[in-house]
Amino acid sequence: MNIKTEAGNVTLEVPDMKRVDGLRDYLPLAGPLAEKPAGADYGIVMKQGANELWGLKQQSVEFDQRQAKNAVSNNAALIVLALKQYLSIGFSGVLMPCVYSRPKKAGNVEVGVAYFGNAEPVVARKGAKAAMVNSDVGHDTGFSEMVAGFMSSMFEASGKSGIPLRPIIGLDHRPRSALGSICLMFLIHGKDLYSLHVDPESRNPVWTVLRSMDIRRAWSLPCVPLEIPAAKKGCRHGI
Repeated sequence: MNIKTEAGNVTLEVPDMKRVDGLRDYLPLAGPLAEKPAGADYGIVMKQGANELWGLKQQSVEFDQRQAKNAVSNNAALIVLALKQYLSIGFSGVLMPCVYSRPKKAGNVEVGVAYFGNAEPVVARKGAKAAMVNSDVGHDTGFSEMVAGFMSSMFEASGKSGIPLRPIIGLDHRPRSALGSICLMFLIHGKDLYSLHVDPESRNPVWTVLRSMDIRRAWSLPCVPLEIPAAKKGCRHGI
């Protein structure tokens, strides 16, 4: 699929199953989905029975409703603008940065970026459970370094673009249920970029931004967040 932009074309390619299965080693990915929820071919399993997907939460100060909308838009833009720099670092694991927003008391909204993924394949982590566990363990130092690399790339993108990145007040390990609404955008595996957009449209400015950074190709992996029943024996990801 070729997406035409003012800066040139961006090609979205369909990955083969060997490549998709490689992602499953790092993140609970379901699919291809016969029912295609919201038109998606795949789903990131956020909850399975009592177990949840855990990630690192980059939290900013709380906002009122109007400010929160701007903060969500700014964070989404900075995630896109950070992709080129992050890809150049050369991490080998899987990282999925998502904008999240969570209603708080008195009508305020907590807005930030949540990071999911793993630095190494789950099977390589001797005796360790993956990020989807019913406790607050699962990520190693390598994943923290990946997140730090992406945060640094966002700061650099903010400085170059003038888009504000609000002060960060914490980086905490949290389950999916503690994040409110999340938006799936992109997933990075080593040097490969995956678009998680279900319906990529040329009028979406994200493609113009990618092409302006000389990102001309990405894999297309249309995804939605999923909650599924508890797994039977033999399921991956430590569940």
